[in-house]
Amino acid sequence: MSSSKHDMVVNTAFTSDPSIIRVSINSVLTLNGNLVSKEKSNHLCIVSRTNIRFELLLYGFPLSQPKEN
Repeated sequence: MSSSKHDMVVNTAFTSDPSIIRVSINSVLTLNGNLVSKEKSNHLCIVSRTNIRFELLLYGFPLSQPKEN
């Protein structure tokens, strides 16, 4: 029987612009204890305080959905 494990760490950091944060994603996938893939990506995200929404500039999809009134 095979065993796989996927670890993902997401870090956020402020930038000099209060409306933009930096998001760093580290991902490690192992199968039966052997490393399959290791990826790191960095993204800049817009913070919209009016509807509490984060959007990835690179991909253009929301990290969280806006709150409904």
